[in-house]
Amino acid sequence: MRNKLTLLVIILLLLMAPKSFASSTNELKVKAISESTVDASKYGITNPEKKSFSVDKKISLLNGFAPEGTLVKIKHFATADLTGKKYDLLKLPANDEYIEVIEKEVIVGKLGVFDTKLNLVDGINLLQINFGVKGLEDVKIIIYVSSFQNLEKIVLK
Repeated sequence: MRNKLTLLVIILLLLMAPKSFASSTNELKVKAISESTVDASKYGITNPEKKSFSVDKKISLLNGFAPEGTLVKIKHFATADLTGKKYDLLKLPANDEYIEVIEKEVIVGKLGVFDTKLNLVDGINLLQINFGVKGLEDVKIIIYVSSFQNLEKIVLK
């Protein structure tokens, strides 16, 4: 009787073990597939529209879209050029010449959008936006702020 009971327990364990093993591997496969395929069209920046441009104002708005609850990390780097001759949109500084100004985190709201205000500095400003999604590259935006443009407007008036 004892041998029959032991045999029955072993058979039951063998019958249940493959099911739980198979279901756990299926869950892992689903997770791996969902993490490896990223729909890049669900993530983006709407403002500014250009990847590099020049302005005369030191305040910029950054707007974008992503799935609700996404944590968007924004790093603002800058390098000041007081002469106005060394750097421009065609001649950018090397990566080691930038100084990190601020790092912000924004959570995407229920409508699937986010926005933030950035205080820029004179010179080259580099914005690096990370959506925190594996396989999706950071978005980089370069904004050249020139107070010389303001000076020209004042002088011409």
